[in-house]
Amino acid sequence: GGTGAVKGQMGTLWLPDVAVLATLLAHTGHLITPGASSWAPDSLTVSNGQVMFPSGFQLSVTNNVRLLTNSALMLTNAASLDVGGSLLLLVTNSTLSIWSAPSNGATPYGCLVSVTGDLTAVTGCHVYPYSHWTNGGSVKFSVNNANIAFGASINANGKGYAGGKYGAFPTNGAGPGGGKSSSIRGGGGGYGGKGGNANDVVLGGGTYGSAIAPTDPGSGAGGGNTFGGNGGGLVWMVAENAITIQGSLLANGDPDGGDQGGGGSGGGVYLVSPIIAGTGTVQAAGGGAGGGNSGGGGGGRICMA
Repeated sequence: GGTGAVKGQMGTLWLPDVAVLATLLAHTGHLITPGASSWAPDSLTVSNGQVMFPSGFQLSVTNNVRLLTNSALMLTNAASLDVGGSLLLLVTNSTLSIWSAPSNGATPYGCLVSVTGDLTAVTGCHVYPYSHWTNGGSVKFSVNNANIAFGASINANGKGYAGGKYGAFPTNGAGPGGGKSSSIRGGGGGYGGKGGNANDVVLGGGTYGSAIAPTDPGSGAGGGNTFGGNGGGLVWMVAENAITIQGSLLANGDPDGGDQGGGGSGGGVYLVSPIIAGTGTVQAAGGGAGGGNSGGGGGGRICMA
């Protein structure tokens, strides 16, 4: 809780430019390409490796993106990912993580993932969309079809606005519904439902956003004498044809960070498609509070249109 920063990863591979990149990547680490802020390969396959492109890098792939055995593709501070074919997570333990750029105010999202074909995640594969931890800019997926298999997920748990920090001057939770904080307890984050109060002074966050078009992530909780929980993120998907959910779409708020922090609010799930099918799980629950003196997170917002 209490941070939206990307955690430390594997080492760095410094390349002179994108011309030396292959369309089959099996590197583990962070790619640095000085002088290049974008890459437009014909296709892209990541296998047995972890690839993180530098902050703000724009990736545009003409045909398919495939993530195979034990592979991870990560984009940080991303404004867009364009895939002319399909985006396919095909082997267990493959993951796609996208940290959204801030929203510029002209659009309600910070990152657009545009897939001309289908987004498919097979069993054991996971997509992690991160909202910007102070601005709230989030990832929007635009696809033809989405297929989330049993045991696969789009997981935005705790990936919304940041929870408050503790210390001599504890901070409130981030976001429009951020919970308040004192030196010993924190209020819960609010969004679809109000966050729980710690007491008459340390209040939970209020409600905000739209019930019929929830394009905001959840808010963080007050820190108290520990970290407040982060709000849940946002799972926002527009499909031309169908969204089939046998696995999970998750946007739950984080619980407190240890003792007396508040719980983050639930985030948002916003699905727009002519057909929404499947027997999977969709959640946007608030996180629990620490101890008995802090506030729990309010629930998020879910809309399927």
